[in-house]
Parts: sequence; C-alpha cells; structure tokens
Amino acid sequence: MPKLDAVKHSPHSIFSNTKAARKAYDQAWNNAARAPIFCKIAKKTLPNGKYKKFYRTSRLLGSHAYMIAASGAGAVVAKAMETECRMVREEAESESARAPWMPQVSKGAKMVLEQFLCAVAQEATHKAHEVRHGSGSTKRINAKHMKLGWDTVFENVFSSTSMMPRSMYVAPLERKRVSKKEKITKQVDTEVDDEDYSPPDDDVSCEA
Repeated sequence: MPKLDAVKHSPHSIFSNTKAARKAYDQAWNNAARAPIFCKIAKKTLPNGKYKKFYRTSRLLGSHAYMIAASGAGAVVAKAMETECRMVREEAESESARAPWMPQVSKGAKMVLEQFLCAVAQEATHKAHEVRHGSGSTKRINAKHMKLGWDTVFENVFSSTSMMPRSMYVAPLERKRVSKKEKITKQVDTEVDDEDYSPPDDDVSCEA
C-alpha cells in the first residue's frame, strides 16, 4: 500500500471499508443460496456406496422471471442513453436486436429480492388480517381486505422513497360561521370608513 498524506488517508480508509463490507455482504448472500433454510436437501447414494447431498434452492420466483426483468431493464437503459445522445447531437449506437444486452443477476441478488418480496407479502397479509378482524364481517380474508392491506404496505414502504406520494388528499378548510350581528357591524364599519375617506384634489400641484 503506498504512503498517503493525512488529507488523502481519511477518504481512502472510508472507501476501503466500504469495499470490504460490500464484498463480505456479497459473499454472505451468495452462500445463502445453499443454506438449509432456503434449500431442499436430498441425499443420494453413489455407486461407491457413499452418500452425497444435493441442494435445490426453494425460490419464490423462477430464474426466467429475473431474466425477463433484467432484459427489460437493459432495454430501457439503452433507449434512455440513445435519447440522451441525440439531445446533445451525438451519434448514438443503437442496440443490437439480434443480441441485446442481458444483465446478469447473481444468486445473492436473487436471494435479497426474494426475501424482500416475502417480507412485503407477509406484511400485506398481516394488514389484511387486521382489517378483517376490525371489520368483523367475515371469517376469511377476501379481495377487499387484501387490497387495503397492500395499499397500506405500499404507503408505508415506498412513500418515503418515491418522488411523490401515490395518492394525495387535500383536507378542506373549515368555514368560519359568522353571525348576523357580526355581518351588520362589518357593514357599518365599511360605510363609516368610506364616508371618512376624501380623495386628494387633482388641481393641487407641487412646486420644487
């Protein structure tokens, strides 16, 4: 490691710590794909008489769904960058229709996304159960309960990170009730003010 002065040492330490933590997190989530809690483990006997464990990850979403989402995201990015180049009058290379960009999603990223989706679905189901328990109309969760549960979860999870709220509600202002006596006194005050006011004369001129 080269010697650094005091000014460069602090940001270098911060960047090094960030890279080390990110590397450790990536390794942990990549190994999570083979964790027993997320896998179906089957033992098979080999021809030599020994046992071997075969791990099959239990996924909420199939690999094909991630490939479709990654392909769509790559197409959107390619189109956006092409538009940006044309706005500044630069020649843009169009994406190949025969071999488009296919971003790769690692095993760890898939596990993180699945755990997030599982947590959101569980929270929405819990909110729907609370709505059903509060209403007391039915003994089972129906579509209306689930819709309220999902709306509540979306509002709690994504409202702070979105550019603007999903739905806006403006509370109306309360109208102040004015009695007949107050109306009469206000009319009298305005009439008196009009009588006391005298406009300036137009003939008066100021001399320097």
